[in-house]
Amino acid sequence: DFDGRVIRAYAPSEMNLSEAECQAKTDYTDLSGHGTHVAGSILGNGSAGGSNPATRQYSEYAGVAPEAKIVFMSLAAGGGGSLECVDENADFLAKGYQNGARISSNSWGGATGRTQGGQPTYGGYSFLSRLVDNYIWENRDYLVLYAAGNSGDDGPTTIGSPGTAKNVLTVGASENRRPEQGAGEGPGGSNIADDPNTMAYFSSRGPTTDGRVKPEVVAPGTRIASVVGAQATGGVTTSPVGGGLPYSYSDGTSMATPLAAGVATIMREWLVKERGMPNPSAAFMKALLIHGALRLPNTALPNFDSGWGRVDAKNTLTAKYALFDDNLQGLTAGEKTYTVEIVAATEAGTLFSSQAEPLTLDTRDAASFAMEPVSAPSRQPEPPPPGVFTLDPAPGFESAPTRPRIGENKQAAPATGSLALPRPAQSSNIGAVQALADAPATQSLQANIVYGGDFEDPDWTNIWSDLWFGFGVPERTSNPNLVLNGNHSVWLGNTPSDDSIWYPVSFPAQIAYDEAKPSGLQFNFLMFDPDPGFDDFCVAIVDDSGDTLAGIERCFADDQPFDQALTYTLTFNDAQRAALAGTSGYLKLYTSGDGELPHLSSIIDNVILAVDFPDVTLQATPSSGPAGTIFLFTGSNNLPYSRVEICVGPCSADSRLDYVYADERGDIAAYLETSTEARPGTYQIISDNVPGRSASTSITITGESSPTLAVAPASGTPGTSFDVSGANFLPNDDAIQVALNGRSIGTAGSDSGGAVAIRLNTSSNTPPGSYTLAMTDSAGRSASAAFGIVASTPGAATLSVAPTSGPAGTSFSFTGGGFAPEQTVSFSLDGQAAGQITANAAGGFTAALQTQATTAPGTYTLVAQQGATQASAQFQVTGGGGGGGGGGETPSGNGFYITLTWTDPPAETGAAATLVNDLNLLVEGPGGPYRGNGATDSINNVEAVRIERPAPGIYTIKVQAARVNGIYGAQPFALVATTGQGFGGNGFTPGGSPTDRKVFLPLTTR
Repeated sequence: DFDGRVIRAYAPSEMNLSEAECQAKTDYTDLSGHGTHVAGSILGNGSAGGSNPATRQYSEYAGVAPEAKIVFMSLAAGGGGSLECVDENADFLAKGYQNGARISSNSWGGATGRTQGGQPTYGGYSFLSRLVDNYIWENRDYLVLYAAGNSGDDGPTTIGSPGTAKNVLTVGASENRRPEQGAGEGPGGSNIADDPNTMAYFSSRGPTTDGRVKPEVVAPGTRIASVVGAQATGGVTTSPVGGGLPYSYSDGTSMATPLAAGVATIMREWLVKERGMPNPSAAFMKALLIHGALRLPNTALPNFDSGWGRVDAKNTLTAKYALFDDNLQGLTAGEKTYTVEIVAATEAGTLFSSQAEPLTLDTRDAASFAMEPVSAPSRQPEPPPPGVFTLDPAPGFESAPTRPRIGENKQAAPATGSLALPRPAQSSNIGAVQALADAPATQSLQANIVYGGDFEDPDWTNIWSDLWFGFGVPERTSNPNLVLNGNHSVWLGNTPSDDSIWYPVSFPAQIAYDEAKPSGLQFNFLMFDPDPGFDDFCVAIVDDSGDTLAGIERCFADDQPFDQALTYTLTFNDAQRAALAGTSGYLKLYTSGDGELPHLSSIIDNVILAVDFPDVTLQATPSSGPAGTIFLFTGSNNLPYSRVEICVGPCSADSRLDYVYADERGDIAAYLETSTEARPGTYQIISDNVPGRSASTSITITGESSPTLAVAPASGTPGTSFDVSGANFLPNDDAIQVALNGRSIGTAGSDSGGAVAIRLNTSSNTPPGSYTLAMTDSAGRSASAAFGIVASTPGAATLSVAPTSGPAGTSFSFTGGGFAPEQTVSFSLDGQAAGQITANAAGGFTAALQTQATTAPGTYTLVAQQGATQASAQFQVTGGGGGGGGGGETPSGNGFYITLTWTDPPAETGAAATLVNDLNLLVEGPGGPYRGNGATDSINNVEAVRIERPAPGIYTIKVQAARVNGIYGAQPFALVATTGQGFGGNGFTPGGSPTDRKVFLPLTTR
């Protein structure tokens, strides 16, 4: 069910480095079957149950997102259901994130404390809760879901940890619709799978001890069918679906959580592919899932049993969004304001108007304006007097880098015994030298980036040096029978352990090609004590997660000569150089075996990793500026860890500014501060590394001319494009800030003469008025120009609709034009009044009609009228739809719904109040004000307003910074609003065979 889609799987020995029982389990086999079952609910493809993934035909045994990929972490040492290998370092989240995952589904947790009598307590903010909150705060694009727990039959405040964390989406369990499977399984012999609109009796309830709403959402968690683990013998394997199929039923919030995670996976793909959001935040994902949740019947919103309701992908993916803001800039104080106009709430649905489109910026080539460039002096000025130019190395480049020393896991190696192994008289080559493909030649530098590869450094202790480190029991030996060269070599495999030595490596952003100076790997080795089993000696270049880089991995076993010194040589080809460029990782030499004696031994010496560094580079940012400007110099391809001299002109004692030191990749960075006494002109700046390795760039100190701006035409109607030209800005400045009426709208760039040219496009509904455009270059110099937008003259009225037909629940968008600007337009739907709207400055408008799930099929006509001027459009509602549900005021699918979420900084463990940054949601409009969660809320980092059948009018939505701790910077947030939700089902009628559908969810049809 997971074939080809497991990115990485971690064994307990990789998840917990301190517990012996975890270290003893070095594979990720799932003995209880729990992890396999929940993974299958997310992304199993049902291939063992009738699916055909090749044609994208999926059976009822497939998970919600059957084409997703997974990183799996095994936290259990045995099969009893306990998780012994959860370490206190957040690796249970980090390893997934580091391998590219952006959704983390966790079906585990525990008590948050104990009573004096030893009884478990729940609902508290534990160490793990804080750990998880902190990781999400630092990685805000990582949506983390946790199961609420199965202690709900004990009453309220039974949420487990880390499910009590603020930033996770905590998932409770509602019932499934499999009455044949759930009969007699509940308290008093009740059925646990006969009513999807009720909660599972065992699902843990909120609130948390500080009063927060948990869980946020629920998903079906009874009689869920999913994959049986191949090695599992109990637990979730005890209720097979029958027919010899490798699937079984199971219950719990553990089963509900992966279903919600699967919906999140589909939703993220929709955001990336359909909504153009390459990396949505976790807060935004959380907002969409909560916002689209279906409220369970006869419940308040929110409540401590089911939160905001049952996850419903259809509500999320098909809603008509009035607001859709993943606000990463956030707030430090004040408020962010949005407006939405509700035109009418008709029987067919809610009609609302779109917000005005913003002005957009279109950058163009300045040369097309034929402006005179600002001339730069043609000669190098006299070197500045001392103190006029001051060089300060950037942090981390001011002294020779401290090479990493990893000593936490040091262990003594056993003494070398006497071996009667003769030293071979000579070495022979092994490993084919790969052909060098054609590539541009360069005056390059071939450097060995492995220090101490001869193992002769007198500061070594066993195998430990400044850079080399090891695992297992490798040994630096001086036994003359074993040493391959000099006085020392490294011995791997002296004991039945898997031994390895590692060296951290970083490659330049580009690896050059020079036939006389190839890049590649070479070392000497000797193997003895061959094992007829599967012992190997291997070499690889790996990344931080242990995955091979550039496919560089070679193992030697019984098919290689033994008791003979060999030389392995690998010359990198074009593809390998390209794959290694810009990466960091480790050179790893290791033995891997079955632990049975005799254990293969390998002797290693003279390790060389040669890298061909391209020409040295040096850049200045900005390249010019007035006296007093601070320039940033960056360079690359210097000899790693070496000293680099920075000079004004050719380097000498008189022209030297200072030294900087290259990092492990050969990069440098330094700031050049110029005083106000610096003379205008162009200065050559040179970096000088090892002999023959230098680079140069130039900076220009500009004169006193101030920037200027002009706009043409001086005025126009909405929709006009205005051409803006500027002069005397910093030359070649790509970060000129552009603001309109004081609001930033983007950046522009100047050419080598300091000229700027942009086009400012207005939209058809840009309001008439006076506008001021300002530009500020990187030196802080500004210029501004004014222009005006005047109202347009109305023409023939038009009204169009898209789509022209759709089932009940469809949102229809209307676009009008040709009406009198700034005047009222009235609507009627099949002769019944449907509200009013004000035409924009161009005499147009946009509006949307969100039909209800219960809207009757038929043809409808919307008429827009303004005095004697009118236009109409017809649309058709086809058959479909379904019923709704809810508590309090019945959800109509015909309302105005707003949800605010944010990722909050971590609180202290055990804090009585865990909310650090407090944002408030306030909606002002007819019948208001409306506050998030019904009142001022200083507890939750989720707030929602639900207005059923809203009165027509302007609604102002405010996100207010009630309290933001400045230590953490601005507080990002996510805000979504819809004017309708399809509360109906998806056309599926529950019942029939117990395996006719994997779960009952009003989610989406495949």
